[in-house]
Amino acid sequence: MRAGAGTRTARPWLAGSLLAGAGLVDVIVAYGNTVTDPYVVITAEGSHHLDITGWAWVHLAVGSAALLAGLAVLTGRRRWRLVGVGCAVAGIVTAVVVLPYLPVRAVLAVALYATALRLLLRHRRERPAGP
Repeated sequence: MRAGAGTRTARPWLAGSLLAGAGLVDVIVAYGNTVTDPYVVITAEGSHHLDITGWAWVHLAVGSAALLAGLAVLTGRRRWRLVGVGCAVAGIVTAVVVLPYLPVRAVLAVALYATALRLLLRHRRERPAGP
């Protein structure tokens, strides 16, 4: 909606959808990483098992929060946009942590979270046209 077009605020549909989508990607991938540990580091001294289950649980929690926040952002209320901003920042930080282990997933998650964050920060409450 444009300023003066009405008294209701526009709902940030795209931002909420992207945030919920990024949260869903985090939940699915994190769940897969809690079930299996497919990472083996091969060095000159031999092979070592790398356990990222702890980070997978963190991703599962952040992804669940982002999914719920993305759905809540669709209501258009200001407080949920602020919660969405916090979840997007947390999602970016946790995705950067696992970048060496899951590069494609991390880049996808950072792109989705960053786009949702940009849209949430640009979305402002519109004011009705005054005299």
